Amino acid sequence: MAALVLWRLFPGEIASDLSQFHHRRIADWHTGDMSSFELLELCEYMPETGAFKPALARYNPIHEWLTEPPPALAAVYQTANELAVLRASQVPQASSEELGSILFITPSQLRKRIEEREELLEARDDIYAWADRTPQADEE
Repeated sequence: MAALVLWRLFPGEIASDLSQFHHRRIADWHTGDMSSFELLELCEYMPETGAFKPALARYNPIHEWLTEPPPALAAVYQTANELAVLRASQVPQASSEELGSILFITPSQLRKRIEEREELLEARDDIYAWADRTPQADEE
């Protein structure tokens, strides 16, 4: 998967550097003569003077996607979410699997929801611990 993402982002740079520095052709990867692991390994050890490494340094949204998607992709996610909610309100008895709708949640939103859930569970446990006044606990 990672090899495919890199290839889609930097096809010319990878093809050029593979040929120039490793004397390999990208066609080897396309035909299966080179594994994706080998392609990633060759890309990792491309020299900084080639075309791939400087392009990767200039374009590094992959790391940012771990927290937030780019604005254009966020707009697509928002539109899809709005449509899924609208569809669910029109057909309340149908499940999302039947409709083929899913909600897109960014990693940062997911982390926030997990933190809120953990805080809620801690608060609930505190209340239950306070309310659990057994006679043995009062005697000690």
